[in-house]
Amino acid sequence: MARDELTAEKAAQLVSIEWQELPVITTPEAALAEDAAPIHNGGNLLKQSTMSTGNVQQTIDAADYRYRGTIRPPLFNIVTWKA
Repeated sequence: MARDELTAEKAAQLVSIEWQELPVITTPEAALAEDAAPIHNGGNLLKQSTMSTGNVQQTIDAADYRYRGTIRPPLFNIVTWKA
């Protein structure tokens, strides 16, 4: 933070930024491809986890209806910051 606008403008003129243009990645699958440009050190997967419970196949076989597809969470989060 600067003391005033003039100081901020002078400091901003001293900053040098180098941009690297990366290819557009529009799906999680594309981000995890072997040839995808890494977004973070170590790759594009933040965390991997698995869950299991009960007899999944038995439950699927007993279901009246089945849905097949990919479910994705929304692309935004709501955050509240409290001081």
